[in-house]
Amino acid sequence: MYLDGGYDQASSFVSKWLGQHINEALESETRKDPKSLLQEYLQANGKQPPRYELSSQSGTPHDPVFTINVLIDNKLIATGKGSRKVDAERKAASQALEIFISLGNANDF
Repeated sequence: MYLDGGYDQASSFVSKWLGQHINEALESETRKDPKSLLQEYLQANGKQPPRYELSSQSGTPHDPVFTINVLIDNKLIATGKGSRKVDAERKAASQALEIFISLGNANDF
């Protein structure tokens, strides 16, 4: 297509038909989930990786609610709830990150 129609035509085709897929791929590559961000933050501050523990499970089998604790250096830092364990872990990690941001340093806990 580039050889027949030139750069503008090829660029227009790629943008129209593949643009959204390219953007999604780039966003997913650069966007990290809270668990990854927390682990990187802790590593940068000389801490051990976080540990996630199931605190409780409630609800029905078709609509469960998982409560997950995130521990760092064996200290309970935050808790998250979700309908899947991974969602609860992400919420706990996000809450832990917010705590560290408010403290200004992971060594202050």
